[in-house]
Amino acid sequence: MAESALSELDPEEVLQYYAPEDRLKGLDSATIEAWLVKQRRDH
Repeated sequence: MAESALSELDPEEVLQYYAPEDRLKGLDSATIEAWLVKQRRDH
């Protein structure tokens, strides 16, 4: 039941409920660093 309710929500809307620090907790440092490198390169 919970999964079906979540599937109806927009991911961006769901992320608004979490602080950036909480969103990063599940990621390893290599993933975060790769994202940062890409952001720096693209901007």
